[in-house]
Amino acid sequence: MKTMFKIKGIFGILFMFCLTAAYPQQMDDSITEKIYQDYKEKGVDEALKAFKKSPEYGKEYSDLGEPLNVVGYRIMGMDKDLDAAEKVFMAQIKEYPDEANPLDSYGDLLLAKGDKEKAIKYFKKSIDKIEAKGDNEENSLLAASKSKLAKLEGRGSALKFALGTWNMERFNIEDGKKSAPYKGTMTFAYNEDDSILTSNMHDEAGTYRGTRIIAYDALDDNYDLIYAGGEAMRGLMPSTLIIKEDSPEKLVFIEKYTEDGKEMKAKHILTKADNNVTWDINEISDDNKENPVVAMNITKKN
Repeated sequence: MKTMFKIKGIFGILFMFCLTAAYPQQMDDSITEKIYQDYKEKGVDEALKAFKKSPEYGKEYSDLGEPLNVVGYRIMGMDKDLDAAEKVFMAQIKEYPDEANPLDSYGDLLLAKGDKEKAIKYFKKSIDKIEAKGDNEENSLLAASKSKLAKLEGRGSALKFALGTWNMERFNIEDGKKSAPYKGTMTFAYNEDDSILTSNMHDEAGTYRGTRIIAYDALDDNYDLIYAGGEAMRGLMPSTLIIKEDSPEKLVFIEKYTEDGKEMKAKHILTKADNNVTWDINEISDDNKENPVVAMNITKKN
């Protein structure tokens, strides 16, 4: 069975994000510095009053480098003055009521203040604004807002139950008959911020057999997966996992991947009982018939 991750243009997105953040900020350095120095000398209310009277107020929106956006994050990060930063971000929303990024920025402020419920509302507002516009140029912001919302709502945790090491007994199925069992272990672990799940496999003799890397994609609300086999140098094999059912007793997902240039689908059914899981895999034909191809029993070691 070949498994798993659509490679996205994430590096391109990050590059554009950095450019968008840096270029307008260079243009508006004098404006942002003036607002910030007014805040330091006279307080945030006077700084905002002065900016509102300046010819720079209400100019064409400059995205991440918009003066109040830059100042708000500066006050929040450097001065740790969350109340002042909140006033700045609220003023930005009033200045540009039709833009999504001020809503996302205010959501970040609310998170810093510990108001998760209100932050959720503002990330949703940001997403709604972007999707209503249908602006492809804001895809990086859409991904950011959806990612923060997904994390707050606990999405992307369907496979969290698998953490730890499992004994595995796997049977291939052909014409309804099971093969001799293949035994080994699977170990699942998260990275530091619980955003990437890694599974390393070893056979019964302890020989390394491969790695799966799984990451939730908030933009598409599915999982991307890459498989790299230890026994054969075949590069990275990507696929996508779409969750169909997720409960304490059962996890069902559809895996989509390409094999020899052909689009393939498989249905995975994981039935959970304490520290034991039965894992059945059925190939899905072009006419949507399900054909059992793998049956596994996995038992938690630790």
